[in-house]
Amino acid sequence: MQPVLAAPPAWKQAVAIWLGFFLVNLVGTWLLLMVPTFADWPLALRVCVSTLIFTPIMVFWALPWVTKTLRPWLLRAPRPRR
Repeated sequence: MQPVLAAPPAWKQAVAIWLGFFLVNLVGTWLLLMVPTFADWPLALRVCVSTLIFTPIMVFWALPWVTKTLRPWLLRAPRPRR
């Protein structure tokens, strides 16, 4: 039986999520803008399509990769205050 590790602080989780989201959104938006007329679609439709595409990429690929990469930092114990 493996010990249960404490969750990282919320601010570290937020940084990891932001990093994954930024990378997926940057590359995904760049690729979607190569679709002819995509920029002309109504905003709500563009956001709907992009979130339908980006959410599974975030959940199944980007966040697991980011959390694995940042695991030592995420789980590092805080330094004692002086």
